[in-house]
Amino acid sequence: LPRSKNMLVARRSIICYKRFCHVYKQKYLPSSEIAEGLAKGVIYYENGLLVLNKPYGISFSQDNTKFKENDPLEISLATILPFLKKYLNCTDVINVRVPEKYISGVAIFCTDKSLQEKFHKMLLRMRTEGQPSDLYESVVIGEPIQEMSHFQGAIKLENSPSTREKKAVLVTSCTKGERVRGVAKKIIITHRTLASNNNASLVEVGTTRNSWHCVRIYLSTVLLTPVLGDNVHGSRVRSIMGQSVLVDKFSPVASLPQKLPPEILSILKLTSVRDVAIPLHLHLSKVVINCFDRRGTHLEFLAPAPETFTWTCNRLGLS
Repeated sequence: LPRSKNMLVARRSIICYKRFCHVYKQKYLPSSEIAEGLAKGVIYYENGLLVLNKPYGISFSQDNTKFKENDPLEISLATILPFLKKYLNCTDVINVRVPEKYISGVAIFCTDKSLQEKFHKMLLRMRTEGQPSDLYESVVIGEPIQEMSHFQGAIKLENSPSTREKKAVLVTSCTKGERVRGVAKKIIITHRTLASNNNASLVEVGTTRNSWHCVRIYLSTVLLTPVLGDNVHGSRVRSIMGQSVLVDKFSPVASLPQKLPPEILSILKLTSVRDVAIPLHLHLSKVVINCFDRRGTHLEFLAPAPETFTWTCNRLGLS
């Protein structure tokens, strides 16, 4: 081939290679390798408590009905556990408190059923006393309308006026009847902005629970700063003439994929949100349990953020 065509082919190859090797591109790893990585990075393993740093995109739920037995590529806690037990030399691992599938961070397990019940009682006590036990870090689009805040109210399921669809919304209060029927849960959420730059921010959020995506809903609908990579609640906020505007939760627009400003796409080395699936930038960095036993033991588990999260923060200048 002439030299000019060779150069053209080479350029195309480089572009394709860069797209394929983007840090957001998820690499498939077998369950055995994931289990080995979890075992090497154990946060805490003593007195029957096992704390792991859960990776993004893997379900740690122990609900076997969600596990696709016929899919050889399916990765979940069910496929990882046999290898994890072998690496840690334990007979049983019981789910105590884990983040949802698309949230990384502190995942707590135990080896004894009584310890699981004790842990749940401690979390309930802290919730009753209004003490946030979970601390999240999140990269959001835009700058929060408040640098710090304290929200006390409830997360509630509301019915669509035209369909049977239900969506969660934060409200300042709820009735006892709504809580008994299971359509509302009391919650306290606090936040502080750690850094803002390049039309993005790093936010720390403390909460007493994370039912029904309440942290993501809080960041989108209260602070008007949706989480980067949130294709469920990310379109609840739209920019109109440079102003962030809240979209009705039942509007078709609210269900569209998240749209990012061109400057953020450029900084993240993307030309479109379709280039690669942007991971949800919400990380459970800390879980705190006060007065765990009669001696008043204070437990605090910390999990470092995943590579994709720290790479994004570095690219956007959020330190």
